[in-house]
Amino acid sequence: MKKIILGLVLLAVGISLFLLGKHLIGKAKASTQWPSTTGIIVESSVTQSREYDSSRRKYYMRYKPLINYEYTVDGKKYVGDKVSFGGTGTSRASAYNLIDKYPTRAEVTVYYDPEKPLNAVLETGVSAITYIPFYLGLFVAICGALIVLAPIIKLGVISVIMMTRKR
Repeated sequence: MKKIILGLVLLAVGISLFLLGKHLIGKAKASTQWPSTTGIIVESSVTQSREYDSSRRKYYMRYKPLINYEYTVDGKKYVGDKVSFGGTGTSRASAYNLIDKYPTRAEVTVYYDPEKPLNAVLETGVSAITYIPFYLGLFVAICGALIVLAPIIKLGVISVIMMTRKR
């Protein structure tokens, strides 16, 4: 019974991740058709935090680039912080490369959702990171389904064996 509950939880989590990933991929693809406007980088910095990796039993440094930009659509001012769909890496090099690419006070092209101009990015399209929730969700959902279906499949195999022996 515990295995079936675990399987159902994994199935639900997997389906949720899969649907989130599908939504992100759709938005990322749509962003290539979004209109653009000029914006300005108002903050470009890197935050770092020390985090514990329990599987390796050691601490590591996590680096997160903070890129905030202002842009105007139809006379209304907005502030955005999303560079691209899928997020950014957490390594020191990737964080500093990104703030070098988008320094404070730099003029940038901002792509915005015409239906919701608050949704904006500096880089359009689908990146490899965008696919992670989609495929991770698919994998977790399949694992959950197999856990739930394993007893049924096992019963089916046993009954086929029993039928063959009766002949």
